[in-house]
Amino acid sequence: MTTPRCEDPILHTGDPAGGTFCIVRRGERVAELTYTRAQGYATITHTWIDDELRGSGCGRRLVAEIVQWARDGNLRLRSTCPFARAVLERMPEFADVR
Repeated sequence: MTTPRCEDPILHTGDPAGGTFCIVRRGERVAELTYTRAQGYATITHTWIDDELRGSGCGRRLVAEIVQWARDGNLRLRSTCPFARAVLERMPEFADVR
């Protein structure tokens, strides 16, 4: 069985204290990244990907989305989520927000 591609749009909801980036497919949330925000930093606290979409690139897409959001808002990123931390450290193009 092949893993479905992760091409669904990413939705963002948030307020000054934090928020969520999520992917919804056919009305169901299939992936999400949550963060808190304080003192010029956004801290990624959790990522979750539906089992059917693991390995599809959804997690990396969510991290890339928060990276762009952080750039646009002149924020730095931290992560207490091991997955997101690994993606941030592995991708040299994300170094400017770490």
